[in-house]
Amino acid sequence: HRDHGYEDFYWFSTVVVGISQGSSGSEMDELRGLMLALGALAPGARAPLETAGQLWSALQYVSRRTRMAGDAAYLTTGAHANALADGGNLVSMMQMARAVAADRLPPAARVEVLEEDFAPGEQRLTTPESVARVWSDATATTHRLRVSAVSSEELTGRPLTYHWLVLRATTSIDVTPEGADGSVVEIVVRRHAEETLELNGQPRRTSLGVVALFVHNGLYFSPPAFVTSFTAEPYRLAPNENDLD
Repeated sequence: HRDHGYEDFYWFSTVVVGISQGSSGSEMDELRGLMLALGALAPGARAPLETAGQLWSALQYVSRRTRMAGDAAYLTTGAHANALADGGNLVSMMQMARAVAADRLPPAARVEVLEEDFAPGEQRLTTPESVARVWSDATATTHRLRVSAVSSEELTGRPLTYHWLVLRATTSIDVTPEGADGSVVEIVVRRHAEETLELNGQPRRTSLGVVALFVHNGLYFSPPAFVTSFTAEPYRLAPNENDLD
């Protein structure tokens, strides 16, 4: 294993797995926080989340949201780095989890690709939580996708609002809603160069473009679902000097 260091070499983003910033014991803090938040969930809230397959999704929301000062900060790159550093939010995680109730559950964002011009070999990952595309055509300068969020899930009958945000490669990606509610969008991605972002308190190189979908049910935001674009070699290994933490 390697630490997540100077280069963010992941070619996709996901909330399906939890990735720790360091590996010298700090990963145990992440596990401890998730398990204590799980234990703090009231049985009446845990049961419908578990039945719907949204228990991990809810825990990811609690973990990411309690790292930030408010909803506005939650909807930024800083809350959704590919690897998460210790947020000092263990107590806050338990408190937020305890406040979740059977009639007050966080929603789950889901994405579906309706159309695209990425070639089949560039379509590396397609799931309801993560759509990842890798550029392999050196002559291509632009790609286009139509993506729907209609399959996003809300277990308590509340209406959803849809929030599409460009978190990385912000000058190279345009998101245009097709209808009034924003549930379907067109995403245009221009070939983007490597950039350096401040992630977890350190400058880190990345070749990843990220569009995140959040849905809101009037009470909670969801954890993000991602549509990503990667312009480098996806399976390169991080160099030894990447061991930062």
